[in-house]
Amino acid sequence: MAQLYQLCFADQLEEYAYDARLAGISYDVNVLPRGVRCTFGGYNEKLLDFSTYILNKLSSPSILPQTDQKWTRYLDNYKRALKAFDVSQPYSHAIYYSSLAFQPLAFQYTDAQLRNALTEITRNDLTEYVQTLWSSGI
Repeated sequence: MAQLYQLCFADQLEEYAYDARLAGISYDVNVLPRGVRCTFGGYNEKLLDFSTYILNKLSSPSILPQTDQKWTRYLDNYKRALKAFDVSQPYSHAIYYSSLAFQPLAFQYTDAQLRNALTEITRNDLTEYVQTLWSSGI
């Protein structure tokens, strides 16, 4: 769910973020087991405005797919990324699986487990997940 949320978020803000990158401003959002980490960078007087805009959008329900067509597109993109992992270089596998060692046990998922989970997730599940994420105060 966290990965799908990040995918939706990045896609919805791509146009805005592109212009910001040209101005030397960047952001990164990661949903982690302990909360949401937002990182902003750049030397610009507009950094405060940029970060405020991003944070407001981050918790807005409009960031999630509003149609089944968009939902299907996000799912397909994520499935393709997971499938591409199978044919990636061995060092990529080593990095991925060693990074799992630093995750709490409840958040350690193999690539195959993630692919299997995608077959059961619905758009409503994602909406509920995001609501729960932000209602918990993290």
